Amino acid sequence: MKASKIETPTSSWIISFILICLILWMSYDTIYASESHPQRVNEDPVGTFNNLSIDMNEISTIELEQEVSIGAQERQQELLRQEELAKQKEAERLAEIAREEARYSDAGVCTVGSYKKTYMDYRAINSNSTQMAIINSSTTVNEDGLLTTSDGFIAVALGSTYGSLGTKYRITTDTGQVFKVIKVDEKSDAHTVNGCQDSSGAMVEFVIDIPKVSASYPQVTLSGDFNSLSQFSGNIVKIESYT
Repeated sequence: MKASKIETPTSSWIISFILICLILWMSYDTIYASESHPQRVNEDPVGTFNNLSIDMNEISTIELEQEVSIGAQERQQELLRQEELAKQKEAERLAEIAREEARYSDAGVCTVGSYKKTYMDYRAINSNSTQMAIINSSTTVNEDGLLTTSDGFIAVALGSTYGSLGTKYRITTDTGQVFKVIKVDEKSDAHTVNGCQDSSGAMVEFVIDIPKVSASYPQVTLSGDFNSLSQFSGNIVKIESYT
């Protein structure tokens, strides 16, 4: 019997088989790798932390800038408020000055060139007199010996030309000195010229505490004249009544 011949695969068939196997193997490896090792979004934890820190720093910087801006706005508003208050106070001060000035009117100067300003002790006045009643109710004896009212008017004696007791005046001299007085005593017409100045030439006679004035202003008691003090020096050039 003749044996049958077994055909061997051709080389092309073998190559095709190998290619198919290779393709299947590559497909399987790709699928297995994707299932066993899923892709990570970020495999670097240090990088993630750094990015988060940067983001937080940016947020902190923005918040700080906002706080600084708000603080600056608040300070600016406070400055504006303080400026407004200062303007209001200044306006009130100027208005008060204007109201005060409106209370003065020219009373005239009864004589020209009067600079002498004599004095007397207030205790020489009769304790039961109207003069002493005004002194006690309206004035206080200061440490320097001057008698003044609470609003700064100094006790003096004036002639009859200048109204009744208790009348207030503002006196200006040619040296630029300005001082306020209240008439607490009246010079007798028998001792003045036309109810103005006395025989010494003085229009104004300060009513004082002599011992205290002597201690505070020795030049006054040495000269017998308040004209020796700079704040009262000069010829009287203006007298204004205060109402």
